[in-house]
Amino acid sequence: MPNSDPQIGDVYYYPYIWQRQIKEDGEDAVAEKYRPCCVAIRLPVLIDGVDVYLLSISTKDYFDRADRIVIPPEEIALINGLDPRVTSYLTVCEYSETIHNSPVFSEMQYRGTFSINFMKNVVTPKIRPMLEMAISKRQAGK
Repeated sequence: MPNSDPQIGDVYYYPYIWQRQIKEDGEDAVAEKYRPCCVAIRLPVLIDGVDVYLLSISTKDYFDRADRIVIPPEEIALINGLDPRVTSYLTVCEYSETIHNSPVFSEMQYRGTFSINFMKNVVTPKIRPMLEMAISKRQAGK
């Protein structure tokens, strides 16, 4: 299992923290629950202590169409614990960031990996601007 070496497209049950949960004063928020999350970006080096960016997966349609991707049933079928008969969404308007060797990865459940075609042709073009901005801010120390 790739628990200690998350790669693009890997799905884990992760204690995802929604942007709305992050406290104004910068303290760490507590995740409501472990939810399926997809590794969107794995940087080759740490930038300001971060090298993994995760997107949440939900069956709830919380966001506008522009802020989510409907995950095709054939991709859902690759992930243990998700039902391809139920519409699932990949949130592309926010992310969680972490480090690949965080202790939380050794405790998480790896559930499978989305296809490289789905990640490369559907997900990456949609999230590239958001994540490039996040990486630039980290590089600038903001």
